[in-house]
Amino acid sequence: MAKRRNRMTRAELLEELRRHDAGEVAEAMRRSIFQLQVFREEVTQQNEELIDAQRRLERARDRFADLYDSAPVGYLTVDASGVVEEINLTGARLLGQERERIVGNPLLFAVAERRVFLEHLSRCRRGDASVVSEITLRARGARLLPVEMRSHRVQSEGRALFRTTLTDLSERRRAEAERNELALREQVAREANEAKDRFLAILSHELRGPLAAISAAANLLEEEPALPAPLRDSVERILRNTAAEARLITDLLDASRLRYRKLRVERKPVDLHVVVEDAIAALRSESPGIAIELALEAARPVVKGDRTRLGQVLSNLLRNAREATAKGGEIRVVTSNPTPERTVLSVIDTGCGIERDELNRIFNPFEQGEPGSRGDGGLGLGLAITKGLVEAHGGGIQADSAGRGMGARFDVELPASAEPVAERVDPEPEPQTHRLRVLLVDDDLDSLELVARLLEHRGLQVMVADSVASALARAEQGFDVLVSDLALPDGTGHDLARQLASKGPLRAIALSGYSGDEDLRAGRDAGFRAHLVKPVDPSNLVRTIARVAAA
Repeated sequence: MAKRRNRMTRAELLEELRRHDAGEVAEAMRRSIFQLQVFREEVTQQNEELIDAQRRLERARDRFADLYDSAPVGYLTVDASGVVEEINLTGARLLGQERERIVGNPLLFAVAERRVFLEHLSRCRRGDASVVSEITLRARGARLLPVEMRSHRVQSEGRALFRTTLTDLSERRRAEAERNELALREQVAREANEAKDRFLAILSHELRGPLAAISAAANLLEEEPALPAPLRDSVERILRNTAAEARLITDLLDASRLRYRKLRVERKPVDLHVVVEDAIAALRSESPGIAIELALEAARPVVKGDRTRLGQVLSNLLRNAREATAKGGEIRVVTSNPTPERTVLSVIDTGCGIERDELNRIFNPFEQGEPGSRGDGGLGLGLAITKGLVEAHGGGIQADSAGRGMGARFDVELPASAEPVAERVDPEPEPQTHRLRVLLVDDDLDSLELVARLLEHRGLQVMVADSVASALARAEQGFDVLVSDLALPDGTGHDLARQLASKGPLRAIALSGYSGDEDLRAGRDAGFRAHLVKPVDPSNLVRTIARVAAA
């Protein structure tokens, strides 16, 4: 009985199976419903994303349309016949037409250069990757507009279209015209400057020639032991004024070179105290009645500069102070080192002083000052040149004064240098040159004769010539040193030097009114060993002849 009870009847088994299947079906249905809900949410989310993407695409399309229309370059599409299929607003504005009147019409109607456009279109049809042409458009009002047309080929629905850009070249052409005009102006200015430099060089040469003759004559008279005292005083005045005129010529040339940055400054260690001593020695003889005091207190007086140009700076300042200071006055020259890196040279006088409003312009070229005030002397170039020379050395200059009648102070600040200075060589005594034979060449006969007499007076044997041809003929007699002007009637001193150098070793000195860097360079190239500028100091000329002869 118990065993029977443990068995299920068929009916009970079927009922159990039905209950089991119903549970599985219900479970399956629940899973399906859940999956459908998830799918619906995913579809809903995807739909929202698609809607958002569509909105973004629409906004992007709108932005593209705005960018397309407002781009600084004209965009258009033309077909193989040159008919415009679309164009942006910039392109329409370039053509000066409404967009609706352009689309569907040949672009040829707006082109002033039909041949150029047709060639451009032909190259597009041939399949060139990118076609670029410069074309003139005929915009509204018959206005001609230069543009760059750039096209590339695309395929659209089985036919060829050409995406094209139009770039306005007006500003570029205007800029090019301005650059060309500027270049032309610069060329004209450069040619004018070169012409002015040539004029100043020729003027210098022509003015220095007569000065050389006057100076030579005065030097000859000065050497006459029996010359009466009144005449000797007159000769000294002639020499002093001749030197002043030569300085004016130098100032003109230096001012021009400084303005156009053509002035050469050689930078070497220079003891500023030595420069001061040399300049003061010259000033004392020219300034009787004016007390000159030195206070050389700089512990580091060495600067890196051009000794000759620094001497010119100090001479200009001392001359300015002397001209402003009456007899009984005082000039002081002071050096100091405010810092180890700076050396300051000060020239202080008790002269007529400088008004405050004049301090701002006293270094301007050709500044003469008011009557009764401190003048620059000569052409009013000395202080302008001084400022330029100081700045060329990497320094600066300042002027100060308490006013009219209160004296003035000029401070020159230069970079100090730790480099050693070459040992100073004192001027040699005038050498014995009575055995030297000099071939002197100059087409200015007065200068030629007087300089020859000066040299003969110092014991040299002199042959004279006034041209290249006569110099070559005289050279056959033999000579030790050639002293030649550069401008000769049948050539140049350079030509003469080269021809003589081709025949053997040459020792030559240029003695000329030309003093530019180009003249010095050309002289070195031609074989000259020294270059002296007229009017020349006789002792310096003799020393130079002896040095070149011994080289």
